[in-house]
Amino acid sequence: MKLTPEQVVAGLRQLHPGIDLMSDVEVLADARGTVELRWHRDGPAPTEMALLAAAGVAQAQEAARRDLRECQALLDERAALLVRAQLTGNTVAEAEIKAEAQDLLTYMEELRNAPDPT
Repeated sequence: MKLTPEQVVAGLRQLHPGIDLMSDVEVLADARGTVELRWHRDGPAPTEMALLAAAGVAQAQEAARRDLRECQALLDERAALLVRAQLTGNTVAEAEIKAEAQDLLTYMEELRNAPDPT
């Protein structure tokens, strides 16, 4: 296989969410980076193409989750700034922070509603 061990594992987890990587399959890599898959489950082992496609889906899903986590952190920061602006009576900053928070919420909703990359 020309895939990396990480791609194989990501693909396996995407295709078979309950897979036990200790008993259901062995992913072996030699010093040259050649990966061998030993399948210990009923049915055929996934093909290299299927693993590559599934690894791509897993990567896209992880990127979306990472974006959501980053947006949530920014939103939390804006909430703290909003409280500070409200307590100090800074209405200009309050309005700006509310607008930024709304933009973040809109983007987060877009991320959540994006079509599944599968």
